[in-house]
Amino acid sequence: MSSRKRKAWTVTDKVNTVERVNKGKSESQAKVLRNLGVSESTLLGWLKDKEKLCEFLHTVDESDGLNRKRAYLANNESLDAALYKCFVQQHM
Repeated sequence: MSSRKRKAWTVTDKVNTVERVNKGKSESQAKVLRNLGVSESTLLGWLKDKEKLCEFLHTVDESDGLNRKRAYLANNESLDAALYKCFVQQHM
């Protein structure tokens, strides 16, 4: 028995999928699941975290945020910014 390859969905892909499901009239949830090859539990998780995903896209820099796979933000934003600045300076 072979297992399916796992696909890493970007945060943008997740939000777009949730919006397709929420429109509802043109596509059913089952049709979206079949088209994307996503399990029902995965889609339900995305639906549950819709607000978090949308907020993440609006708070993160677009060039970085559009390609991210996970919607994690730092607990301490000032420390994260200082650490990133230090990292960039060391790699110049």
